[in-house]
Amino acid sequence: MDLHKNILPVLGILLASFFLFCESISEIQQFSPAYDCKETSGYKFPVYSRPYCPRNEKEWNRRKAKLNCSKGVCLYLSKENSKLNDTECKTFEFGCPPDSYSVDELFKYPSCVTVENGCFSADKCCQRSVLNTPQHTTPRFDTNQTDWTQIITSIGILLILFINGVVIYVVVNKIKKGNS
Repeated sequence: MDLHKNILPVLGILLASFFLFCESISEIQQFSPAYDCKETSGYKFPVYSRPYCPRNEKEWNRRKAKLNCSKGVCLYLSKENSKLNDTECKTFEFGCPPDSYSVDELFKYPSCVTVENGCFSADKCCQRSVLNTPQHTTPRFDTNQTDWTQIITSIGILLILFINGVVIYVVVNKIKKGNS
């Protein structure tokens, strides 16, 4: 009976820690990029749009596919035939890839993924609204951004495991001293 009195608080703490951990993971995931996706209709397979494309190497590495891209070409997903197509960017005012590149490096060419009014924003033929005329410079993105979500989650997990370990250690020692 004495064992039950000592184990129940430990199990309660473990259960509470587990629920807090699950809640914190749920909160963190709500703000992760994956939750920004919205399904887009009109394709033969599920296509999800996002408010922005991956902006740095770390974000691209999470979503990369094994594709090779050519000099002076940008990729796009055709709604007409649900295929990944490419387009020459000769008419782009800025940001056309100068060399062949892999999809892993597409973040270096934001002009290839910045679409406005159904066309590439950097294309001189693209009809832009008067208020949203982009500047004629290639946007710079910080490729060394820290992913704080993973760091905070890891610290939280380690902290919960440490506290649970200390509680279990203390309870086990009390049980051993009580049985001696």
